[in-house]
Amino acid sequence: MVEQLDPMVAPAHDDFAKTEPSRPYATVLEALGLQWLAEPMAQGGAFVVPHTGAVPGRLSTRRIHETRVDEVAAFEFGRALARTHAAGAAGWGAPPAGWQGDGYMGRKELRLPAANSKESLPTWGEFFAEQRILPCMKYARENGSMSASDVKIVEKVAARISRGDFSSAQPALLAADAPARIHGDLWTGNVLWARKEDLQWAPQAAGTGSPEGNRDALHNTVGVIIDPAAQGGHAETDLAYLEVFGQPYLDRIYAGYNSVSKLQEGWKKRMGIHQLHILAVHAAIFGGSYGRITVATAMRYV
Repeated sequence: MVEQLDPMVAPAHDDFAKTEPSRPYATVLEALGLQWLAEPMAQGGAFVVPHTGAVPGRLSTRRIHETRVDEVAAFEFGRALARTHAAGAAGWGAPPAGWQGDGYMGRKELRLPAANSKESLPTWGEFFAEQRILPCMKYARENGSMSASDVKIVEKVAARISRGDFSSAQPALLAADAPARIHGDLWTGNVLWARKEDLQWAPQAAGTGSPEGNRDALHNTVGVIIDPAAQGGHAETDLAYLEVFGQPYLDRIYAGYNSVSKLQEGWKKRMGIHQLHILAVHAAIFGGSYGRITVATAMRYV
């Protein structure tokens, strides 16, 4: 259940409010996604900004006062993210609890099939190729960022993904073929770095990477997740997205993650495969050089 904001009442003084008049139900879905991702905080999962209410077209969240990330904060965020992923999901692409229907990533629709629906696909490769990468091609072709031959290259790689050529088991905390609970749009701008002392609303174990963890023992700076496209997916996808636009101390995030939930052999080589969706979405929405970057990434796996 999403708490309903009174549309006539301004958000509290230290809250942050945003509006989505063209996609009014995106705010409701985002609130559900924040709640879903926040559940693992009690088991040591990553800090997730709490929403303070939502109605169609408008969402209010706690305001995060930002500071700078450092190596220790990055390592601890990696540990906590592993616990968030380990909470799992009902299926590949499954939406947050309480949501029915498709969702959004940026300005593009995002298929979110219920685990028992006819659209639900049995393997990660089929799901990622057919419901994530390929739907973007039509729009990238129409806006001119990708040529017909470019699209064929991506389609060739997507066929390999669908066949399972790049599939891998999940990190150690998850069953090998179980969907992870992922943020789904975890580029660097969707991780804010805050002072621990400002996050008293979080459970005691939040951000620690352990159900027995104590928030008081954390570094002074911690990572906080915002603005999700929450869904069931592969844990490596979130990790790969962090690399796309540059994340300071990314190697420390990976190290922290590995210290809690060991990544499978070859995970670094698969980063480009997982990045194909976020790159294709940018090609579809923004066009321009994103089409070239998408094709160049796909070419590494033809």
